[in-house]
Amino acid sequence: YGVDIMEWAVHVCELRLWLQLVVETDLKPEELTIEPLLPNLDLNVRAGDSLVQQVGDVNFSHLNLAKLPVSIKGKLTNLKGEKRKYFYNDPERKYKTKLQVDTAELNIFKEILDQQINEKKNELKRLDRSITETGVQKGLFGDEPKQESLKLKTAQLKEKQKLQDEFLQFQTARNSLKDRKDIPFVWDISFAEIFGDDKHGFDIVIGNPPYVRQEIIADPKEDPKDFGGENSAEW
Repeated sequence: YGVDIMEWAVHVCELRLWLQLVVETDLKPEELTIEPLLPNLDLNVRAGDSLVQQVGDVNFSHLNLAKLPVSIKGKLTNLKGEKRKYFYNDPERKYKTKLQVDTAELNIFKEILDQQINEKKNELKRLDRSITETGVQKGLFGDEPKQESLKLKTAQLKEKQKLQDEFLQFQTARNSLKDRKDIPFVWDISFAEIFGDDKHGFDIVIGNPPYVRQEIIADPKEDPKDFGGENSAEW
């Protein structure tokens, strides 16, 4: 498996893999014409940001995908199997084109964000009911509000603002997927067969670290054209 943020680097990787296997294969030249030496490498080599698993302002690495609803988990498991069938040209495959595979994966992201939006909506409704029920209790003689009551009200309003901000983040991320053509890269979804319920990730990971200090890498939400990849003004 491999990931690179530059699409051309992914294509170079695919070419090098193909050449290496052609050189090292034990098949005779005439056997190579019978069937492909390699499956479609799009399944294993992906373009994407392997460090920042972000859609809009939502960082998917902060979401607990293990607690997804059973319905979404089932679709993710099904997608895992169908992707492999497609890339191995299984005659019983569900998806006939790469666009159908990509659309199915993109729909997983949409469903996860929809689920998070509904969750925040329900939390806001519960908090609104709690705020209404709490009110502000008066003091012993009905003059000044109790200090504890004011503190509780302030804490509730602060929590409400936090939930509203999170709700807006998820909603903005969901809207960003409406016309999006490329597929976001998130390890647990893009390589679901490695990070599924019965898996625990890769045995060995080889990374290529940034060539600048991490403190001066620009925010991923900024347009790369504005800074050339890193915040070059700082180095």
